[in-house]
Amino acid sequence: MEQERMGETLWELRVNLLRLALSIVHNSHDAEDAVSTAMEHALRKGAALREKEKLRPWAMKITARCCYDLLRRGKRETPQEFLPEETALQSEGSLYTEITELPPLYGQVLILYYYEGFSTLEIASILRLTRPTVSMRLKRGREMLKQRLQEVEDDENESL
Repeated sequence: MEQERMGETLWELRVNLLRLALSIVHNSHDAEDAVSTAMEHALRKGAALREKEKLRPWAMKITARCCYDLLRRGKRETPQEFLPEETALQSEGSLYTEITELPPLYGQVLILYYYEGFSTLEIASILRLTRPTVSMRLKRGREMLKQRLQEVEDDENESL
């Protein structure tokens, strides 16, 4: 694949990559670092990629690996007062916020499935899991999300 065209496509995917990264690292600065590293890696190794339609899952896989590498190296501590007030992804709505509050094992599969539109088989490939594991995490993630949303709704009803 031509490097210039690949760069343009990766730039278009940056929000999707950032969404996945946030679901794993739960920190906007670390997520941006991981996405930058993933995009750099993809541009360096992209000449080997022949089919354009495989770029998106490949970039997601690289992003997930960069996030896990970042977590393995040790999470940076960022004082709360220095965090930006609201990013574009955080303003997507309360459902997205609730998904990102779930444990990463469940949040990342929900984001890849519902926000990115990947199948369970594609998610398994991206995250290096088995398909049944992805299906179970989707099921448990939905249950956790349903419980969280019910708690939020109950809290709102009590405050009225």
